[in-house]
Amino acid sequence: MSLKDILADLQKDYIRSMPSKVTNLQFLWQEGRREELATEYHKLKGTGRTYGIPEISQLGEALEALLESQADQPSLQNAVELSFCILKRIHTARVAGEAHKLEDDHDFQIIIELAIRQGSSPR
Repeated sequence: MSLKDILADLQKDYIRSMPSKVTNLQFLWQEGRREELATEYHKLKGTGRTYGIPEISQLGEALEALLESQADQPSLQNAVELSFCILKRIHTARVAGEAHKLEDDHDFQIIIELAIRQGSSPR
């Protein structure tokens, strides 16, 4: 088995684990564990890069920035809840062997606008 095959298998395993990652994010949000939630989005930012899924990295970076900012609760709630939907769409696309284009995702554009308004635009 080549390194490319190993990396492809690891990416598939990661994609299969996405629903449980979303469930964990939802739990942390419902429990008000904002700091832990920011840590989990930070992990998504890194693992998305590691596994070659840049849309997860971009989403993780945007949410981490918002959670670490002084974003007002309604904006933060909107962004976090939209991120769950986006992650599910990323999962669906990746299971089908496709990338999810965030530049075409209206919900992601809302998150970026919220981040810019809060002064926490991702780098």
